[in-house]
Amino acid sequence: MEDFVVLERISQKEETRADASALFKASDNTWSAFWDHWREGVSACVPVIHPEYLKGFDKLEFSDSRFPTIEHIESKLEEIGWSLILVDGVVEDALFCKCVHNKVFPISMRVRSYEQILHAPEPDAIHDIFGHIPWLFWPEYRRCLALIASSAVSAQEGRASDKITTVRQLRWSRIFLWTIEFGLIGSRDDPKIIGAAIMSSPREMERIMKGVPAIRPLDLSAYSVDILYSDPQPFLYQAADLDDVGVLLEDLDGGNRKPLLAMMASAVSSWRNHARAKSRPSTG
Repeated sequence: MEDFVVLERISQKEETRADASALFKASDNTWSAFWDHWREGVSACVPVIHPEYLKGFDKLEFSDSRFPTIEHIESKLEEIGWSLILVDGVVEDALFCKCVHNKVFPISMRVRSYEQILHAPEPDAIHDIFGHIPWLFWPEYRRCLALIASSAVSAQEGRASDKITTVRQLRWSRIFLWTIEFGLIGSRDDPKIIGAAIMSSPREMERIMKGVPAIRPLDLSAYSVDILYSDPQPFLYQAADLDDVGVLLEDLDGGNRKPLLAMMASAVSSWRNHARAKSRPSTG
């Protein structure tokens, strides 16, 4: 846990918090512009947004014109026993798992440029706040994250590197991304968004509402399909519910849940690292 402790110590430094606060305050215009597009998208897409997301977002009590302060987000997370940690850019998979295992959610100290309002090619604070934080108020979702993180941390402490091949890691990574970041759940005629990357992209939400991306049932074939990071998705996968995702992943790993969940957790930083490499540095 030493690396987590170091990161937490850095995050709590006055200068780190001051830098993040200054960045967020300077990004009020970006926040406000995103909010306008996001609110319009949500209003038009309510039928395809999971109600638990909307409940969680309402509990956060954000302003539509000002970037939330670190203290405001912290106070809301405290209500469910969580806290935040400030990170400069991409968090590696093992460290992300340790954060979540400790009920701490990493929030980026980077904010998308004004030109990337509708669809940012890499994770940023808006992605973290709009895409992930509202889901934490859903107990079932928190339990899912906790299971992934605890299993991953346990597996990381004792596994040999040659037991999980690059190919297998890639398979679990893709399954994770097709659910937690770009996923849908529900019935065939009533899909609901649960993906954080979708909820932080008004353009993606609107495309789903219009039925533009094809919807495929989530099955084992998803592990062989790449995700487009900087462009809208041409298709998405849908599971019946979060439990259905877990069952599928157990099947994918032959019932061996522990290493499977460890590899699922690595998907978060796989997406972030890949997206970062595909994008240009933010200009504002």
